Amino acid sequence: MSSLNHLAQQYDRSATAIEERLALLKERRKTARGEEAFLMDKRIELLQYELYDTRNTANYLRNYYRRERLAP
Repeated sequence: MSSLNHLAQQYDRSATAIEERLALLKERRKTARGEEAFLMDKRIELLQYELYDTRNTANYLRNYYRRERLAP
């Protein structure tokens, strides 16, 4: 069980890194123009999907055995 918790913690750290990158990109996006702005918007969008998936995976791993106990 602890190995899944450890893996969940690694995913949590990855999510934090993605959040930090998103914050940086959003700040830089405020002054971007033209193609640079378009590319940054796409990168931000992709990172938001990645953040969502990373958080979901961390939660799944963290609660894996709890779900198993609750299953009929």
